[in-house]
Amino acid sequence: MAAVLLALHYLHLLLASIWIGFLAAVLIASFRGRDHVLVVQKTLGPAAMGSLLLLALVGVGMALAKYDAGLGEWFQFGTHIGRIGEKIISWTVAAAAGFYMVHMAGRKLEEGEAGLGRYRASAAVALLASLGAALLGSMLTLGV
Repeated sequence: MAAVLLALHYLHLLLASIWIGFLAAVLIASFRGRDHVLVVQKTLGPAAMGSLLLLALVGVGMALAKYDAGLGEWFQFGTHIGRIGEKIISWTVAAAAGFYMVHMAGRKLEEGEAGLGRYRASAAVALLASLGAALLGSMLTLGV
């Protein structure tokens, strides 16, 4: 069981890296212009959105397998197990901002409408929330 959890942990880190790398790439591209954003979104976006979905599934699965706690305990903020709930909330914010960025602001950019500022802002929010969730995950793993 320990080997499976370790493999899932590394998969979780890989998926988080794909998502966070995508957000960093589109944020940087947004300062270079609309065409750069569209290229990055078209080439990396599908893999990033898929990794975000798998990231959530693997994370919840690991939390269920690793911690002997009910779902109610996950949201007792300020406790060690409560970090799971904090992480879920951070990833939810990141996913919502990422969904808006790709599906709403991204479509407006594809159609030639202005909206680079909204795209950039949603990418920044998604990136910051994702980095916060990654920090919470590290704290959970280290027992801090």
